[in-house]
Amino acid sequence: MGFLTVVGSFTADGTGKITAGEADANGVLGVQQGRIDLGNSSYSAGADGRGCATLATPFGVFVTHFALEASSSNPAAAGHMISWNAPSASAYVATGQILRQNSSASAGGLAGSYAFRTVGSDRTTPGRDACVGVISLSNGTFNGLEQDCNDSHTIISNGAPDVAGSYTPIDANGRGMGILAVGEANANMTFYMVSRSQLLVVNADPNPAFSGEWDQQTLPAGDSQFTQASLKGNFVFYLNGLSLSGTASAVSVATAIANGQGTVSISFYGDRAGVMVASGAYTCDYTVEANGRVTLSSATQSCGGAPPVFYLSGLNKGFIVSPSLGVDTGIFEPQLGAPFDNSSLAGQFFGGMQEAVIHSAQAEVDAVTLDGSGNLTGATDSTSTSAQNADQSFLAATYAVNSDGSFVTSSSNGAVAGIVISSSRFVMFSPSTLATSVPTLVVMQK
Repeated sequence: MGFLTVVGSFTADGTGKITAGEADANGVLGVQQGRIDLGNSSYSAGADGRGCATLATPFGVFVTHFALEASSSNPAAAGHMISWNAPSASAYVATGQILRQNSSASAGGLAGSYAFRTVGSDRTTPGRDACVGVISLSNGTFNGLEQDCNDSHTIISNGAPDVAGSYTPIDANGRGMGILAVGEANANMTFYMVSRSQLLVVNADPNPAFSGEWDQQTLPAGDSQFTQASLKGNFVFYLNGLSLSGTASAVSVATAIANGQGTVSISFYGDRAGVMVASGAYTCDYTVEANGRVTLSSATQSCGGAPPVFYLSGLNKGFIVSPSLGVDTGIFEPQLGAPFDNSSLAGQFFGGMQEAVIHSAQAEVDAVTLDGSGNLTGATDSTSTSAQNADQSFLAATYAVNSDGSFVTSSSNGAVAGIVISSSRFVMFSPSTLATSVPTLVVMQK
């Protein structure tokens, strides 16, 4: 199939009709843009937040299933979605997020510094690539760009030019366009505002094809720039990538504790092509630059052979890329509520697969209930190139949460299955992909 990314916005009327919207795409379809065909687009949602939507565009009709935040009184603020094509060798296997747009966001325009992460495919390398970085925006101008990219399995760092390009005003759907100078080349992009603090971005050049998220940076209270203390306390990170051979997937989760002075302890758990790996504890030295770039090192090699690079969007949160052969990249965020136990996970959660890194992956969206005593129930919709299951109930499942937030489930055979991020959010290895060559991560939230 090849890589495809789609970013857009739509307006739903609460009765199943789509009343406005537009979308942009890049990848196997080329650079595409157009208004959503309202007469052939619709959606429906069930009581548990799972549902389906058809979004018709000039460049294709996209059938999706989703899981939304459960809310009886307000429109859902967030959701996960997957493509829903009949199983075949050419079926799209894709996942994404639905975020409620702040309709007043475009009035104030864009301003401030944004940490970002983009993931895509470079046909000239060829293969997967990923970038994390930081850029400043003001008065229609990009400036202060710095980024670290894993392309061809090595980290390439680009410095910060004085002027990095320009961007247009925002239209009624929150859409804008920009041109960014990177080295001697220009990169065209399209972005959609979720709010002033969050953008979804897709590039508008034939190659490479990528998309991602920009989050406005927020400095810790009282600080005029990021410092060592901007990484302090407990946080969790999780990454997706390819196996060393490039024919399977690899996923990992980790807990970390930073002392705010330059030392961080990390407990790492991974699944590479179906083999669970618990690599124990790492101790790393870290350095925080004023713009939020964080590098890891260790004179004793206890930090591992190829430490990742972080960019902070705030205290203990941001984006991460590794120089690994699998081009691992992901997110880190504060871990709140320690020490943990089974009662740390209670209530209704929704979520789904975090990223589809390979065409042979199984995409899923889920709605689950955890009772706080170690029992889990729920339902899932899943699809791949070979099989499809809608409204599949989970078998009786149990979970046990450790004090550091790691937990095991009845399907993980004693291995760590995931990590509690807070009482309203957790990340885990998908139970349905354990022991397969295409493991995936599932992010669940209230």
